[in-house]
Amino acid sequence: MYRDLLHVPPGHRGCTGKTYCNLLYQGIVPSWWLWLIAACYFIVPAILGFALGMFCNRPGRIRRYVAELVIGRPRLTTAWSRVFDQTQVKLVVRAKFSDAGVIAGAFGGRSLTSGLNESSVDIYLEETYELNTDDDFALEPNGLPRRTGVGVLLRREDVRWLEVFEAPPGW
Repeated sequence: MYRDLLHVPPGHRGCTGKTYCNLLYQGIVPSWWLWLIAACYFIVPAILGFALGMFCNRPGRIRRYVAELVIGRPRLTTAWSRVFDQTQVKLVVRAKFSDAGVIAGAFGGRSLTSGLNESSVDIYLEETYELNTDDDFALEPNGLPRRTGVGVLLRREDVRWLEVFEAPPGW
């Protein structure tokens, strides 16, 4: 492919004819030229694309602005996506289910959301808290909530309402 593209004018770098010479065909072009061309067209864009993708997928205000600049502002279609997709802090979530049960837990760095722009939304809370009989937090003597040590998966179809607030320090 490049045999027909690397031509130089007469008198330049070993071209002794009266017309343009094909340096690659004559074997005059050093091999590093081909590596430079391949790097400029294939390797450098692949590495930059991968690095920019990794940079934009991590949380943080600067990274979010770069992602918006490069790929555009994401469309948020639900309140769930607004709360859970763009949070940078640990949240405490209390959910009341359709069957009148209540559960509370933490939405943090190990929590997950799925299908935020679809009709079916799942939220995984990384840990849950014990509740009293009046659905208030059961507290330890140091004032922190009593953890159950398990996570929980919430489906939007099963939840009647959510109470979401920023976790106080230590929660």
